[in-house]
Amino acid sequence: MKAILAGTLETGLGNTLKDVTIFIKDGKIAKISERLDPEGASEVIDASRMTVTPGLIDAHTHIGTYCEGFPEGMADANDMVDPVVPHLRILDAIYQDDTAFDDALAGGVTCVQTLPGSANIIGGQGAIIKTAVNREGRKRIVDEMVVKAPSSMKAALGENPIRVYKEKKKLPNTRMGNAALLRQAFVDAENYRVKAARAEAKGEASERNLMHEAMLPVLEGDLPLCIHAHRCDDIATAVRIAGEFSASYTVEHCTEG
Repeated sequence: MKAILAGTLETGLGNTLKDVTIFIKDGKIAKISERLDPEGASEVIDASRMTVTPGLIDAHTHIGTYCEGFPEGMADANDMVDPVVPHLRILDAIYQDDTAFDDALAGGVTCVQTLPGSANIIGGQGAIIKTAVNREGRKRIVDEMVVKAPSSMKAALGENPIRVYKEKKKLPNTRMGNAALLRQAFVDAENYRVKAARAEAKGEASERNLMHEAMLPVLEGDLPLCIHAHRCDDIATAVRIAGEFSASYTVEHCTEG
């Protein structure tokens, strides 16, 4: 068992403890003693003159996809061929040897949500992962880092999708196009759900569509939509469309919010 002697412990629940010992077993907190006494511990970390906090969580990153030291052309966060790609999974693109994981861990960040970029109206599914190496000290393995996947669906409004697809002479070219494509993705998922239900009622098999299938948890409120938006009108559009389909959502960045 490992023990951390903490001069000050910020619990993350709004209260502060002084001069306590944190006992850790199998990588998890086993107990907290209200005195500085590591009795029974095989390893002791002396932070009696320091402040100890829970691991920090970064809810919006692209770590493992825009890798440190890699050229821009090797980034895997955006698939800029079609503006609506909800079936893409960021988990399939994470490079576990990105040195940013070590930097994050050194800064106290122990858990992150990695998301697709903002080039597309719907860019794909995010994942919540741990930044630490495994307990045996072996190198990181993506599937062992996962806390939850998918964790959210990434969407984007504003300049980025317009900039990407105007060059390709493809919708969207305007903010109207952004909104129309986002709505259409929801409607396509609704139609897919109805068609699948009808086929099931008849005892028939329906052809799977991974794009529409990926949107069903969003449509049903089980998977939040993380909507990239900076300008106030884009923020309003995000709120409006999410409300139309009763979707669970967050507005990311929200610069003019």
